[in-house]
Amino acid sequence: VEKEVNKFRAHVEPIVDLFHPSSRILILESDSTDKTYEKLQQWRRAEVYTYGNLSISIPRRTERIAYCRNQLLDKARAIQPDYMLILDLDIFATNVSSFLSNFNYNTED
Repeated sequence: VEKEVNKFRAHVEPIVDLFHPSSRILILESDSTDKTYEKLQQWRRAEVYTYGNLSISIPRRTERIAYCRNQLLDKARAIQPDYMLILDLDIFATNVSSFLSNFNYNTED
């Protein structure tokens, strides 16, 4: 998803800015065949982890995704955050107002 990194960053950073200045962005990458990892490393605000080529040890894609998400959740939980926003880099493209609409609900319900 090398070509999507800048777009993802442009959507995520304004949302993260809504929260505390100490908010962190954790990203885990594996099995990229392009320069996704290198592109992510240029994002100074993000903490980028890679597991390289997991397809050898975990051949099924869905199992690799689950493994990576669990590893990243462990890293996030170790920080003991008040909130976590979990996203997939290759499918996330929302803006601040769209994100905030998740919190619009009838307070009398």
